[in-house]
Amino acid sequence: MVTFESAAGATVFSLPKKTPDKDCQPVKRDLLRQRLGTAYNDRYMAMDSTDLQNHLPPQNQYHVTKRNITKRSNSLTVEEITDPAPWTCQTSKVWKNLGPKYFPRHVRSVTCSTDKCWFDHFRCRPKYYTIKVLKKKEGQCLRVISSTGTPRFEDFWELHDYRITVGCECGH
Repeated sequence: MVTFESAAGATVFSLPKKTPDKDCQPVKRDLLRQRLGTAYNDRYMAMDSTDLQNHLPPQNQYHVTKRNITKRSNSLTVEEITDPAPWTCQTSKVWKNLGPKYFPRHVRSVTCSTDKCWFDHFRCRPKYYTIKVLKKKEGQCLRVISSTGTPRFEDFWELHDYRITVGCECGH
């Protein structure tokens, strides 16, 4: 049997066993966040709909940076640009609801708002990044033994790779 002990040595986890989901107790969200560790990012993840309300609503933005501005326009700042450059792709921020089988439930992503760029000769293509989330394993519980020695079964969550769109790029 493989076991994991908490820092205080109070809780012991053993390998999951197959059992009906009705026998599993839910895991508190703070404990799930702790299990996700440094992979959790407040700016791009929301644990539930209440947490999601604390984030700003998504708004359109142009990915134009100071290095994209030509030398003739050194006096311009990014904030002053109203029309996107022909080599940029317009994006929209969106919050994706991954559903109850994932933690965190909501992740921030981007969609390409424009299809074409560079005078309609090129296409806007999404750029991806893989993040870590927890996914509930159906039909399996994790046996947890508390400091009092009383065993209980809780939902089994495992690390899962999830691909999100982080930007859009003008290309072939």
